[in-house]
Parts: sequence; structure tokens; C-alpha cells
Amino acid sequence: MAVDQDFIERFQKETDLLKNLQKRISEAIDRAEDRIAKMKEGKLSKEEIFGAPPKK
Repeated sequence: MAVDQDFIERFQKETDLLKNLQKRISEAIDRAEDRIAKMKEGKLSKEEIFGAPPKK
């Protein structure tokens, strides 16, 4: 079965999307690890990261 140009372009777009997601996830992990380190040092509280807890 021959691979046509449309298939190649769609596959490339999907691959580009996955690369973008991978980058964004890595950045989110880096931010989370930074926040964890700051919480351990006492520089950030849970409320500063997640906001005030909902009232019951």
C-alpha cells in the first residue's frame, strides 16, 4: 500500500502535537517540582499554590 502525501502531513501534524504536549508537560513538572521545593523550605503555603480551601 502506497503512502500518500495527505497521510504523511496528517501524521506529521500528530507528531508535532505530541511534541508540543511533551514540552508543556515537562514544563508543568518543572514548575510543580519548584513549588514542592519552595514548600519544603517554607517559602510557599498550600494556599499560595492552590488558593483558599472552599468553605463548608
